[in-house]
Amino acid sequence: MNAIIRIAGCGLAAVAVLMLLCAAFGYRTGLVGLQTAFLLLRWGAYLGGAAAVLSLLAVVLMLARLPGERQGLARAGLGLLFGAALFGLPASQSYVRELAK
Repeated sequence: MNAIIRIAGCGLAAVAVLMLLCAAFGYRTGLVGLQTAFLLLRWGAYLGGAAAVLSLLAVVLMLARLPGERQGLARAGLGLLFGAALFGLPASQSYVRELAK
């Protein structure tokens, strides 16, 4: 069960990275419009948040195990790091925009 959560967290983080990259390069090359690029950015950030939550759950479950049984802790940690960054950066931008009003 823990392996499934860990793999899902990393997988969601990878999909979120791809969505953010597709939004940026798609708009830059003219393949997608501005509305579509922002839609991809928003859903990429949501997926990043989901990846962070799943990876955090996997890290907590792994830390509850014995030290010899913690295979994949680094992968879950990377999923947590990327997921939090992918969610946190767009969220902080919208927070700063709200403060500027």
